[in-house]
Amino acid sequence: LPGCGLILGATILAELSPIARFKSHHQVAMYVGLTRLRYESGQTRTSRRVRLVNRRAKWAFRRLALLNQQRCRRSQAYVVRQLDRGKTPKRARLALARQLVKVALALIKTGQPFNPDRL
Repeated sequence: LPGCGLILGATILAELSPIARFKSHHQVAMYVGLTRLRYESGQTRTSRRVRLVNRRAKWAFRRLALLNQQRCRRSQAYVVRQLDRGKTPKRARLALARQLVKVALALIKTGQPFNPDRL
């Protein structure tokens, strides 16, 4: 991935292994803390942040999102679209990190190299 160096990639692999314990990217995002828990009771619908997360993996994906945004034009365009929708810069970068969770999980599970044309 653009922006993912040796140490960042090794951190992500080490914190997510064994990868077979995750059935989907939603579980990885919850484990890393890049998604919110939904709470519904009667007519009340709200969400809250996840408190028990892997902090090293969260740091790695947030750092990857920052570096990827600087080096990849498609990621820059994605962040600009999020900003146009009214998100703050921090929320836009977190949305990019969530997308990178999907990409990283697919790359790890398939074992194929990154192909920027498939984004």
